Amino acid sequence: EFPFAPPGAPRRLEGRETIEAYLAGYTDKLNVLSVHDVTVHQTTAPDVIVAELAVSGRRVPTDAPYTARYVAVLTISGGLIQHYRDYWNPLDLGSDAEAAL
Repeated sequence: EFPFAPPGAPRRLEGRETIEAYLAGYTDKLNVLSVHDVTVHQTTAPDVIVAELAVSGRRVPTDAPYTARYVAVLTISGGLIQHYRDYWNPLDLGSDAEAAL
């Protein structure tokens, strides 16, 4: 789920095939070079993880740098992600936000 998705971008994806299609071509748009500033918060629910993180890299078409910050809420069951809610600001990518989605 993407509660802060910009207009026209999906707010929810379901199923492996849908997620793979959503991410197709991602590396043609953004080159992720590092994941950093990771903080994992304890929750009262043993199957829920809340993490804060930053992702930095380069915009492939322009080679301009970018850094985006995220808060992710994951529900885990049987060692697998059952639900992933991603709180990020698509405006962090500026005019490349729509192209990155």
